[in-house]
Amino acid sequence: MAPCTEANDCLLGVAVLGAEQRFVYADIARAVEGASCDGGAPPDDSFTITAGITGSWYDRARDGEGYNIEIIGSTLDPLMLAYFYTYDDTGNQMWLVGTGPVNGDTATVPMQVTSGAVFGPGFDPADVIREDWGTVTFIFSSCDAGTATYNSTSFGTGTSNIERVSSVTGLSCP
Repeated sequence: MAPCTEANDCLLGVAVLGAEQRFVYADIARAVEGASCDGGAPPDDSFTITAGITGSWYDRARDGEGYNIEIIGSTLDPLMLAYFYTYDDTGNQMWLVGTGPVNGDTATVPMQVTSGAVFGPGFDPADVIREDWGTVTFIFSSCDAGTATYNSTSFGTGTSNIERVSSVTGLSCP
């Protein structure tokens, strides 16, 4: 294995292995000097988040809650935009939103909740209060299954087994 002396040393592997390996080589190219650039493919059982994950997701055991997920940004530096629709501790609807980096099969997304503004003609963007809520870490095992683990400053922690509800026409996974 040859060490990476420049980012371009590692990026040469993209053309050889094809588009499905771009995430692997992007990570190697961002690594510190001395990282391995052997061009090896990831293990057969690995899963990589791509734009094909975009869609709606939920846990059957928690029907009434769910996630809308979009993969945005470039294929070499993808981000997950996630919306978590749930309820607060008094039963009111609560929508959380955030973006976070994708790394292989995982994305950890810092979430915020908003309050303060009112619906309709009285809406004033200056009234919106954004509060950090915690994080949701998504780990996908396939195009149709994964977990969502939340770590909230006010609601503790928990994990849901999520499955796909919908996808976007034209986006294949993987």
